[in-house]
Amino acid sequence: MTAYPGVPANFPTVFDVATGAPEGPRHARPRPFHLGQRVEFEPDADLAPAPRNINPSTNTANRDRYDDGINLGSVNFQHCQNSTFQVRVFIHGAAQAALLDKGIDTAYINAWVDGNRDGDWADVAQCDNTSAPEHIVIDAPVDIASLVPGVNTLTVSTSGPVPWPPEQGEQPAWLRVMLSEEKSVKLTGQPYGDGRGPASGYRTGETEDYLLRPQGQGADPAVDVQVHWEPLPLGMDAGAAGVDMAGRSRRLTLKIEYHNNGSEAALDNILTITRSASLQNATILDVVSVPNLGIDKSTPNLDAIEIGDLEPGEGGTVLVSWKVEEGESVQATTLQNQVQMESRQSFDADPSNNGQAWEIPSQRRLPTLGWAMPCVPYAGPGPSATITSQNAATLRGTAEPDSSLVLLLEPLGDEEELTSASVRAQVPLTAPVQVGPTGSWVYQFDNLANGSYRVGVRYGSGAGMSGAWLHGMGTVWGSLVVDSSLPVDPACLVATDGQGRSFQEASGLNQLEPFGLPPLRTGLPYTLTARVTPGRENVRMALLLPAVQQLFYFEDLGNGTLRWSGCLTCVDFTAGAAIANNLIQYSLVVEEEGQENAYSGNVIEASSGIVRDALTGQPMPGATVQLLVQVPLSEATGSVYDVWSGAQPNPQQTDAQGGYLFAPPAGTYRLYVTAPGYQPYRSGDLAVANGEVIAQAIALTPAVQEAPDVWVAVGDGGFNPAVLTVPPGTVVRWVNVGSSDHSVVGSGLDSGWLSPGESYTITAGQAGTYPLQDGADPFTQATLVVDAEAPDPSTQFIFLPVIAR
Repeated sequence: MTAYPGVPANFPTVFDVATGAPEGPRHARPRPFHLGQRVEFEPDADLAPAPRNINPSTNTANRDRYDDGINLGSVNFQHCQNSTFQVRVFIHGAAQAALLDKGIDTAYINAWVDGNRDGDWADVAQCDNTSAPEHIVIDAPVDIASLVPGVNTLTVSTSGPVPWPPEQGEQPAWLRVMLSEEKSVKLTGQPYGDGRGPASGYRTGETEDYLLRPQGQGADPAVDVQVHWEPLPLGMDAGAAGVDMAGRSRRLTLKIEYHNNGSEAALDNILTITRSASLQNATILDVVSVPNLGIDKSTPNLDAIEIGDLEPGEGGTVLVSWKVEEGESVQATTLQNQVQMESRQSFDADPSNNGQAWEIPSQRRLPTLGWAMPCVPYAGPGPSATITSQNAATLRGTAEPDSSLVLLLEPLGDEEELTSASVRAQVPLTAPVQVGPTGSWVYQFDNLANGSYRVGVRYGSGAGMSGAWLHGMGTVWGSLVVDSSLPVDPACLVATDGQGRSFQEASGLNQLEPFGLPPLRTGLPYTLTARVTPGRENVRMALLLPAVQQLFYFEDLGNGTLRWSGCLTCVDFTAGAAIANNLIQYSLVVEEEGQENAYSGNVIEASSGIVRDALTGQPMPGATVQLLVQVPLSEATGSVYDVWSGAQPNPQQTDAQGGYLFAPPAGTYRLYVTAPGYQPYRSGDLAVANGEVIAQAIALTPAVQEAPDVWVAVGDGGFNPAVLTVPPGTVVRWVNVGSSDHSVVGSGLDSGWLSPGESYTITAGQAGTYPLQDGADPFTQATLVVDAEAPDPSTQFIFLPVIAR
């Protein structure tokens, strides 16, 4: 990489002991003690995943969006003169106490400047008889005990004269400023260093790099753009609450961070957003501006946003979210867009960073599939793996609306081949499938022979597709076993609880034990329904529990339907000894023409998850609990969360005790919980193994109708402000201004995961100090202090973004 045009960069930046090169400073836990209001945690300076500070492949340096510890307007170096400048230091109260408890009462500020512009910080100039190393601030002490929780502005003096040669004084130079709990690393035999860090790294603190432009060279307005998208959960469509939009709409959020990198104020700035045709008519969901720019989603012209004046180092964030309809017209092409920042009354020292093109690459979710049997009492696909005694099966799934899929069905092992007249000519079968405008698709298999089958689906037209292509990346798989020798169809065994909710076994079955029951809730009566295999007669079915050694026969309802009703999980029924390690042993006994077969298994005694009011602790009947499943993307790394379509009703309404229960197959899930008069709640990731249930305790926070008095930003750089003091009764709103999910957790508060642009609001209650953290990073901490003597919130320096959640 180059430091300046034609000058190689030799600054210690990358931390990699194995290379033998000088290590850049590494800070293990920067969140509690750092420079400025915000800090970006970079696992590696140059390696993906983002964020990363440098990109050698494009010769791009200093991509850290949160270098905000220096007041650039206070920096005015003169050659061979001592100087001062202002440094902002943030410390969390808990971190301050922990450092002092460990005997660490002093931190250190160091600074380096590339005075001779040669691409390193290792040189020494001579100022009369005094040496002037480029290490201009050497271990300036910071008294940790004297800091107040939050941001402290310190005036730092250079350790000696600054090397700033007049012949190069008008050229930009790289400046590094570092805060650490240890003194800086020095070059061998010298009292100064070159900007490197210790091999073991620092425990806390932060290092920031600036391309310093000398005073008088003008302003430098710049923008940085990121894009975030996710499927919209059920009922998130404003004006269409309760409408199932799974596979129809997505939330697209454009995050714009603007700032003035120059040494002078940027006056009368305007931010221009150029949108592609696909976004021109898209519905705006939310608008956030930090600090407040007086805009919201009803603002007539969001393509030209007035920013006003920006002092050196000053900046802000704008987030705009749209509802984008999914379909091939959106997903098949890349949307080109542009963001431009302009200062209409100031000279721009570097116009190259004023604008940035942004694009939305085609990011289709992988298709989903599941077997939908006519015997189940609800619509939609069931498990992706199932066993049936019938020779016909229906496969359903979801994919991008109006897209084309290719379906592959192939027998496994030495089983018989397909016998359907329509597919007898080609085994395995490949068939095109067209997805409907709502994102759903269906395919019917008939005349299937006994055997085991594998089924796969992926995007494509089917023309000229090879077997290797069909078995490659991007194909989603399921399985089916057809066994007509079974007298009862395992795929039609359904449990319906006393609330009218039906469940199938969802973990995937095997041929040795074809029958299984889903986890059943404690204390509820259930109705078990089974279906006799077509063509079989004189079939009876019974439930046997070893604890009572009694057969409970299913009632024959005619038309091949068998039914049993009772309470498997009631203590008086299972007689105590039947329950061991929360498992109830059972057997399903099938009798036919004098022959008897028993299939043993276990029913997990699963307690309900309870949804409660966060303030009163009371259960909440009638809340809507929706299960979201992690869905990989087919054209990119990563994943999104979409509505799960499986072997149980989704969403569920909580029962009279506030209870709900999901028993999905193995995977990663989230819950999305809503109720009238409450703020919505989205859980974090829930990793589920086969046979496990999702029954998390959820606390919903009542909605606050009053307008917020104080706004707090939470995002990739932490909380801002991280320490907030307010009187009781103050309405406080946290808003996610990051490019990924964040949350507010602690002291009885739990916002759930907030997508970019979403918010969480409370009314400050009893006086006290309440520690908080971001669930996305426990080291990102904040403190809410409720104090009756605190000043009126309107007198505080606060952010006022505009958003509706």
